[in-house]
Amino acid sequence: MTAQAGFGSFGEYLNAVKDASIPGGRRDGRLQIVNTPSTGANESSGGDGGFAVPGKWTEEILRPLKAPTSILSRLRVVSDAAQVYLPIDVERPWSTKGPRPYWLSEGTQATQSKPAIQGRTLRADKLVVLLPVTDELWADSVGLAAYVSSAAGERIGYTLVNQVLWGTANGAPGAGVVASGGTLTVTRHSGGTFALLDAMGMLSALDAACRPNAVWLMNPDVESLARAFGWPYYAFAGQSGFSYPTLLGMPVLLTEACAALGSVGDILLFDPSQYLVTSRFQETWSLHFQFDYDQATYRAVIRWAGMPAYSATFARPNSTNPSAAYTVLST
Repeated sequence: MTAQAGFGSFGEYLNAVKDASIPGGRRDGRLQIVNTPSTGANESSGGDGGFAVPGKWTEEILRPLKAPTSILSRLRVVSDAAQVYLPIDVERPWSTKGPRPYWLSEGTQATQSKPAIQGRTLRADKLVVLLPVTDELWADSVGLAAYVSSAAGERIGYTLVNQVLWGTANGAPGAGVVASGGTLTVTRHSGGTFALLDAMGMLSALDAACRPNAVWLMNPDVESLARAFGWPYYAFAGQSGFSYPTLLGMPVLLTEACAALGSVGDILLFDPSQYLVTSRFQETWSLHFQFDYDQATYRAVIRWAGMPAYSATFARPNSTNPSAAYTVLST
């Protein structure tokens, strides 16, 4: 990693945080204090005080979240504010509610229409990651930097994907996709498995406007069954022309956050751009000592909130079958 904010390496930065966090310790002038608690950032308290991570290393830590194989990179980030209100047009283009276009002859007036808007309020909550550090890691700045970077990014990523899928079911703020009122549950053809007919049914249930951005998000056990569909239904990474596989022409993303095979939430087909996020990925780091374990713990803090844009499925104008921006399979 290149030098940032005067530090030669991420390990050097982390050791400076350690020195500054020890009661009575020396604070390196290159450290930028963020949200210093009233008791002082050098005290081993549980406050929000910490030191901003220089930009390049923030990008390194968050690289797994922004990879094309992560669902998090495809969500619609609408703001980085702590709280944001969004008006959502919940009606489809064919609806008789909300804005309506009219063909007009010369001298005629358009009929007035009223907006059909629902509000979505996102309040970013604090996500804290605690990373214990051993004496061996203190002695190896390269190893310390590698450990903190990978452990923080992977755990933040898994936790946020859990929030996207399950929301408050896992103690996270906001609504998850699986149980959302806007998610359409498609009947599974045979319990405990995943068949090509299931994939076809989910695709049929997905709103046509959502298909260009849609992705499959699935448990790896489900993907092992999808591979058996063979070409042209399933294409391996590389064979598909991308760094990820595709199913019915749409990206396949894997996560252990999905439910077990045969359960609701083991596979989703949905449009991630219809999941709204406000996030503040400006990590701050502070060091807190756990003397009982003769161990120090880095404490990273970020802020995040997300929810599905739609809370109901869609009625279609020329079909009795509803559609949705998010689909799952039944048990």
